[in-house]
Amino acid sequence: MRHRGLSRAAAEQAGDALAALGRGAMLLGAHLPDRGHDPVPGAAALARALSSATEAGAKAVRERRVPEWEGGRAVLADRDAPEPGVLRGAAEQLLDSLDEVSEALRP
Repeated sequence: MRHRGLSRAAAEQAGDALAALGRGAMLLGAHLPDRGHDPVPGAAALARALSSATEAGAKAVRERRVPEWEGGRAVLADRDAPEPGVLRGAAEQLLDSLDEVSEALRP
C-alpha cells in the first residue's frame, strides 16, 4: 500500500510550526535597523545560512525527505555569530520552528 502523505495531526503540527516561523520572521522585520545604522555583525552570514537552509529544506520536503537545519545552527555556534539580542533570539526562534516542522514530517 502506498503512503498517502501526512496524517491530520502531523499536518496540524507542521502548520502550527509554520505559523510560529511567520511570527519569528515578523519579529525580525519589526526590528530592522534604520539605513543609517551599521549592520549587526554576523547578520549577513546568518541570513545566507538561513536562506540556504530553507532552500535545501524546501527541496527535501518536495522529495518527501525530512529537512535538516544544521547550517543555521552552525552559524549561531560560530564565533562570529550575532551577539545575544533580538537578532540572535529571533534566529533561534526561527530555527526552533523549523525543527518543529521537521519533527512533524518525521514518519
